[in-house]
Amino acid sequence: MFRGTYRLAMVFALAALVPVLGCADTSNFVDNDGGGDTQGVPPNLDGLESIRIEPADAVLELKDENPVKQAYKAFGKFRDGSEREITTAVTFGVLDPSIGVFKSAEFVSGTKRGGKTEVEVDSATGVRATTSVTVIYKRVFVTGTAPADVAKRFEGPDDPSTSNELVYPADGVLIPPNLLELEFQWKPGAGFVFFELSLKNAGTDIRIYTQCETVGVGCGLTPSENLWSTIVGSLRGAEAVDVTVRGTDQGGTRVGTSTSRKLLVAEEDVQGGLFYWNAAGSIIRYDFGKPKQKPTLFYSAPQAKALFCVGCHALSRDGKRMAVGLDIPAPAPLKVIDVASRTEISAGAANFMSFNPDASQIITSDGNSLVLRDSTTLAVIGKEPLVANGTMPDWSADGQTVVYAFDEQAIPIPVGNPGVSQGSLMLIRNDATNGSWSAPATLVKSSGKNNYYPTFSPDNQFVIFNRAAGSSYDAPDAQLWLVKAQPNSAPVFLANANGQGDLGNSWPKFSPFVQKYKGRRLMWVTFSSRRDYGLRLSGDGRAQIWMAAIEPYKDDLNTDPSYPGFWLPVQDINTGNHIAQWTETVVKKPCVKNEDCPTGEFCESGICEPKVQ
Repeated sequence: MFRGTYRLAMVFALAALVPVLGCADTSNFVDNDGGGDTQGVPPNLDGLESIRIEPADAVLELKDENPVKQAYKAFGKFRDGSEREITTAVTFGVLDPSIGVFKSAEFVSGTKRGGKTEVEVDSATGVRATTSVTVIYKRVFVTGTAPADVAKRFEGPDDPSTSNELVYPADGVLIPPNLLELEFQWKPGAGFVFFELSLKNAGTDIRIYTQCETVGVGCGLTPSENLWSTIVGSLRGAEAVDVTVRGTDQGGTRVGTSTSRKLLVAEEDVQGGLFYWNAAGSIIRYDFGKPKQKPTLFYSAPQAKALFCVGCHALSRDGKRMAVGLDIPAPAPLKVIDVASRTEISAGAANFMSFNPDASQIITSDGNSLVLRDSTTLAVIGKEPLVANGTMPDWSADGQTVVYAFDEQAIPIPVGNPGVSQGSLMLIRNDATNGSWSAPATLVKSSGKNNYYPTFSPDNQFVIFNRAAGSSYDAPDAQLWLVKAQPNSAPVFLANANGQGDLGNSWPKFSPFVQKYKGRRLMWVTFSSRRDYGLRLSGDGRAQIWMAAIEPYKDDLNTDPSYPGFWLPVQDINTGNHIAQWTETVVKKPCVKNEDCPTGEFCESGICEPKVQ
């Protein structure tokens, strides 16, 4: 049988698996009837010693929206030395049904992606054989003003002296499949006017022909919505593709090729809501569950009745409440608001804050100490302060632990401290049975370094934080580090996510869900960074929201578990953007008519929704 009981499980569970796999053509999932033609008597397999499969290691090209098919035959070699066809007496199957399935002895591919998988033939006698089948998802697109015959111009000789330089995205980046868009950016070789962007792996051959759309000192290509959907659909959960840019001149007399970079697409969409602060003084909201919606202005200084701006903010995991600081952190005036209606629930003062899981309590800090409060009234709960020297708290998703920064210099600033200079990270644990708190335990000792802005992973097992040499306030050398949420654990430097040099990688925050990627656990983290965004922001130093994938369980933190970062295309590139905060759900205002909704939103099925792009 096919991998023993695995074959039977695959056959009868295929219909249930289709929504999980998300990649396979559902019309291809049919029960294998045990070997094709049911007319006549199957060959006798007595004395069967081995099986040969034809074709061996087949390579098929999927060039349109119709499945590609391949008939297979099986030949048995017997003890008497003879070989004869046994196709109707054996069972055909594949290891990865997202690439295709067998209908009797005919392989039928899916239509949205390619790849390589194992073909297996099983017999009732226990003799089996394997080969491979590779389906190449092949597509050619011509965009912009490039002529229809542009591909022919790339048949000229290769010119190694003139090449293109890929600038963005970074090599080895992993992106979520519902990323709104991705711009490919490169510096063109001298005299090149036409370009071929290719994405290739064993099962993908996508080529996009275009002319240069000027981006800074080079070129950029942002695939259209339909084209991007095609690319993502073919790469979701697949092996990395090599991204390469080739260029040629007007007459196609010579061709220059860039070095390639790897690009990967995750299996699962990112979910949840993102709220970030822009330097224009407002909070912007984006719903990852509805990727075609525009980011919208959520809360502004006039709405909050602030003098200048709204800025530092924290959200409850359920998305129902927000704590937001106004104007200058000395400490900043604080409002707790109902997210759906944007109405004020309570008011006070704080520079940093964090809600417990059900948003009934909030820990606030003026930068000097931690105070536990009722989130509806901001009344103090228990002793004041909860921690005498503590700031930048973050409450774990299970409600059991709070991580915070402890300044070893211990010089309180009476008017409110906006940062720390020699921070250690500390843990305190809550006993839910009696509401008591443990004594602080050291998570990461300063040892001359400044550790700050800690935040828990969604499974409570890790803490990501910043490290810098000096003050935490807008530190140009801020870096991202990860540590197990256990006292005195050894932190690991996230080299891939950090990039090269002093980039001001600050305010890291995990998205609220753990996902799966190739059988491993995957998490996403956002952070603000002053790095170049390819050629669009080069040497500018403007803070933008970046995102990176992290696999914290991959090697028990013995090696860097992060991937390179990518620019989040849900932000205004013209403003400085910081402090991206996440919620599990984007809570929106109920409505009856459009007039009930904030500017830029409309009433849809009783809920205020942002306008679709």
